[in-house]
Amino acid sequence: MKTRLLVAIAFAALGTIIWWLAREHLSLERVVERERTLRAQIESQPLLAWAIGFVIYTLVSLFPGTSGKSIICGWLFGLWAGLAMVTMALTSAGCAGFLMSRYLLQDWLRTRLGESLDLVDRYVRAEGTFVMLTVRLMHVPYTLVNYSAGASSLALRTFAWTTLVGLIPSTMIFVGVGATLPTLTELLERGVRGVFRTELLAALILMGIAPLVVRWLIKQVHSARTPGAGNGS
Repeated sequence: MKTRLLVAIAFAALGTIIWWLAREHLSLERVVERERTLRAQIESQPLLAWAIGFVIYTLVSLFPGTSGKSIICGWLFGLWAGLAMVTMALTSAGCAGFLMSRYLLQDWLRTRLGESLDLVDRYVRAEGTFVMLTVRLMHVPYTLVNYSAGASSLALRTFAWTTLVGLIPSTMIFVGVGATLPTLTELLERGVRGVFRTELLAALILMGIAPLVVRWLIKQVHSARTPGAGNGS
């Protein structure tokens, strides 16, 4: 009972501290001022800012559970610079995970996943390029694909280019959503109305229907590649 009380007090104290720090240091005006400074630095040294962003994005992408990065990237760097950064960073981080899996974790993964990895390997040996493009286009969990591919017999070159190409459609949508978001300055001046833009609405609709379209197209391609598929035989 005492332990529960102490835990509750600790959480209450932590919540109070976080609330106080947020009120003192994270007011909207201060955040807006920091955003202005950051955007001014990006505009004054775009190549250096892009390179720093690329390195940060690559390092963060090495860890699972860090979604939403591409939207922030589009918000800060715009569509095309953001798209280049995100696809290249994800490909670089993917290759790092691929090589780590192949040379450091392969034996452990095969011990833990055994038959599942054997199944992946059979698909890779038969149609490695098509399989990789399919999983990337369908936005299968990124880290899982990296480690599974590394533990298989897939060539690094095939993994790299299929990752780069396969991630472009979904990445363009997410970065595009970020690029259509207003700056904090605009949000402060115009209020919540500044968020609602035709471009943002179109990007959100596209983000919702794109996975369904991709899955339908892949199903059609798979049916066309498989003899007798779809004719009931």
